[in-house]
Amino acid sequence: MEAPPAPPYADAKLGSVYWDARHARAGAAFFDWYVTFARLLHVFNVLLPSPEASPEILEVGFGTSEIPLRLFENGWELVTAIDTSAEAVRLAKGRGQHQRKAALQFLQMDARALEFPDECFDVVLDKATLDTILCAGDGGGQAQAYLSEAYRVLKPRGLFLLVSHSGPSLRLHHLAQGHLLDRVVIILLLADAALELTDELEQAIEEHAASFVELYFACAKPKKNKVGNSMSMEAANLRT
Repeated sequence: MEAPPAPPYADAKLGSVYWDARHARAGAAFFDWYVTFARLLHVFNVLLPSPEASPEILEVGFGTSEIPLRLFENGWELVTAIDTSAEAVRLAKGRGQHQRKAALQFLQMDARALEFPDECFDVVLDKATLDTILCAGDGGGQAQAYLSEAYRVLKPRGLFLLVSHSGPSLRLHHLAQGHLLDRVVIILLLADAALELTDELEQAIEEHAASFVELYFACAKPKKNKVGNSMSMEAANLRT
């Protein structure tokens, strides 16, 4: 039996066309896949650098999400949000989010070929973008290109935060290939606790995956920009 065709939203060539049309039909209303900002705020308070540190944050594939604006309103003011959809960018700017918020930027850009210099962001935030890329027929290759770019633009000790609908067995090997997994990884379950990933926890997640609405993978880039180096990031410091 032939494999079903990849959905258009994950196609490298057709994806932006699909999302332009979908966003145009939906209009200017906010919509967030998987989880809202209100739910994520707890995670951000635990994992992100404090607003007082003025971290540079990149959100990839923002679509019609309210998260870039809400981050800004909660003190994380240096936010850059990118999407391949020109319509997503047009709608975001048209909502007035851009006005009087020069540090909040919306750019049309492909996450697999970021137009930023090396090591310029403290945080790269992904909510459903990796999941979408992996829906493509050649999703594995596209995912590796994307995650390598995310690694490249992260500062040493920078954080890659992934919100996914899939468990470790379907995501960790992609993070490893993208050089984002040779250091401490924290998974937050239902935004209730920060736990260091262990074999026992991974097994429990796989056994009860249907019980989780979303999973959070937090990967810290090593202090030195060299694959294989580790960094000290104690799980205890991230516990609620």
